[in-house]
Amino acid sequence: MITPGLTRRNFLAGVGMAGAAAVLGGCATSVSGNSGQTGGAVTVESNLSAPQAKAAMQALIAEYDKRGSTQASLNTVAAETYRTQLPTYLTSANPPDLYTWYAGSVARSYADKGLLLDLSDIWRTMGTYTPALRAMSTD
Repeated sequence: MITPGLTRRNFLAGVGMAGAAAVLGGCATSVSGNSGQTGGAVTVESNLSAPQAKAAMQALIAEYDKRGSTQASLNTVAAETYRTQLPTYLTSANPPDLYTWYAGSVARSYADKGLLLDLSDIWRTMGTYTPALRAMSTD
C-alpha cells in the first residue's frame, strides 16, 4: 500500500482503507474554512482501539513516517468517548486531518454541515477498488 510516490492526500485515503470495519469519514475541516491543507504534520483521530486494529493503524503511521517529508500522529480514543466528542473535534479551531468513523447517516450529517472535505476524486486517481467501495465514497 505504501509506495515511493505516496502523497499526503493518498496517505489520508490509505489510512481510511486500513480501518477495515471503519470507513474513512474524510478529512476534517474547521467551520472557519481551514480546508485543502497541502503540507505539514498529519493528525489521525481514531476510535479503533481494539488491539489488532490499533496495531494496524500504528503500523500504517510508522510506514508513512518513514517517508521523511512529513510526520503523522495517531490519537486513539475509546469508542464511547470518541462518539460523544467527535462533533467537538470537527468544529474545533484545529480539527484532525483525518478521522475514522462508520458509514451512515451520522457521517453524512457531518458532510452536509461542511465539516468534511470531499475525497471522492481519490477513487479516480488511486488504486483499483470494487464498485461497492466506489459507491460508498459518493453516497
